[in-house]
Amino acid sequence: MIALRRSPALRCLSCSIQRTAKKFTTDSVHYGHNPSRLFEGSQVLKQVGDRKMGLSCPNVDLKKSAEWSEADVAEIKKQLHDHSGVLTFPNQSEDLSPQDHVNVGRIFGEVEIHTAVKGLPGLPEVMEIQRLPTAKVVFGEDYHSDHSFQEYPASYSFLRATNEVSPYGTNNTQFANTIHAYEDLSPLMKRLVDNLVVSHSAKRAYGDADEDAEKGAHKGNSKFAMLETPGMEVSIFQAKEGTRTKYAGVTPTAHPF
Repeated sequence: MIALRRSPALRCLSCSIQRTAKKFTTDSVHYGHNPSRLFEGSQVLKQVGDRKMGLSCPNVDLKKSAEWSEADVAEIKKQLHDHSGVLTFPNQSEDLSPQDHVNVGRIFGEVEIHTAVKGLPGLPEVMEIQRLPTAKVVFGEDYHSDHSFQEYPASYSFLRATNEVSPYGTNNTQFANTIHAYEDLSPLMKRLVDNLVVSHSAKRAYGDADEDAEKGAHKGNSKFAMLETPGMEVSIFQAKEGTRTKYAGVTPTAHPF
C-alpha cells in the first residue's frame, strides 16, 4: 500500500483504489493514449439507483504508467470521482513490482512515507500488510481513512493484493462511500453530527498499548505514535464539488469533542 500526501488545497478529497482479488495475469492487456480507451471493457462493481460504487478497469496496464498523458491522469481522477472513489485494475502482469507501484502513485502527487510504520527496504513509500495466521490483530480491520491522524491525511491510497483471498471469502477489502452515508442520514441525525469534532490519533493502532505493535504490518515507530500531540482534529466538511461527508474511523479516532 502507498498513500499520497494531501496538500491543504486537497484536504476535502478522499479517494481510494481497491486491490483486486484475482491473481495477476497478462490476458487482454492493452493501452492507448486516447483516455477513453483506458476504460474500454470497464464494468461498474455495484450500483444502487444512480449511485455507482467502484469501477473494474481490465485494460489499464500499470507498468506503462510513464506513458500516460495529462489527459489520461485527468480521466482516471474523473472516473474515481464518478464511481465513489474506487477503481480496480485486474489483469496486471505478475512482474508488476513495488517500484511500478510507486511510479503510479507519483503521477498523482507526492508519495507519502508512513510516519509510524516501516516500509519495504529501499522503498520506504511501500507498506507491506501481512495476514499472518497467528496474528492476534487484523491490520486495518475497521472502516477508516488512511493516515487520518497526520497533519495532511492521504488523498489517495493504492493497494495491490499479492495473494488471492481465502476460499472462505475473508481478507476482502471493503469500501464505504461516506458522502452517500451522510446524505442518507435523517435531518435530526445530521443536526447531531454536523458540529462534532473528533481527534484522530495514531496511538490506538501503532502505540505501545498495542501488544502486536512489533509484528507484521504494525512494526514501526511506536514512539512517534505515543507522542502527546492533539492528533488531527476534523469535523464534517465540504468534499469535492460542494458535497458533504463524514470523516471518521474506529481505529484512529481518539475521542469526540
